[in-house]
Amino acid sequence: MIYPAQGQDDAAADLFAARIGKARNSCVVLFRQKFGDAKGKDFADCMLAQERAATKTCGNASNRDEFVSCVTTRSIKVMEACDLTQC
Repeated sequence: MIYPAQGQDDAAADLFAARIGKARNSCVVLFRQKFGDAKGKDFADCMLAQERAATKTCGNASNRDEFVSCVTTRSIKVMEACDLTQC
């Protein structure tokens, strides 16, 4: 049956959304504390560049599930690390 697998996928997606949401919100607060409204500083640009670098090699995954897992895991790590030194 397809339903249990779909349920597992939904649960994993919910867990990812909650974890990345929490990490993002925390990082946004740190970003605002550090940069305020400084011109030339954009949270999305800063984090997107780091996320792209972190997920660059995920394209070498052997299948869709490995690719999704790679991107998900590395995206979460980027947000949780919240490295603002590269902004």
